[in-house]
Amino acid sequence: MTEPVVWALAAAAGAVVGAAYAACLWAGVRALTAGGGGGRFALFAALRAALILGALALAVAAELGAGAILAGLAGFVAVRLTVTRRVRDGEGAPWR
Repeated sequence: MTEPVVWALAAAAGAVVGAAYAACLWAGVRALTAGGGGGRFALFAALRAALILGALALAVAAELGAGAILAGLAGFVAVRLTVTRRVRDGEGAPWR
């Protein structure tokens, strides 16, 4: 595959990882605010860490270059900014 195609796929994969990360964060915050205690929140935090480390390990195992990893990071950050903006605007924020 050509380098731009690899970067586009990496950005898409980063966006998927970002969405999964945000979903785990959302579930952890919901568990914490519902009175579930810190145990379930810690479980979701560990799941988020494993998700990020697994994605990086997969990128290294696939021998992707720095450009592809940065493209994946860009996809992750794009999703994170979108989710942060939506929550900041008050759409479904559990603490409001």
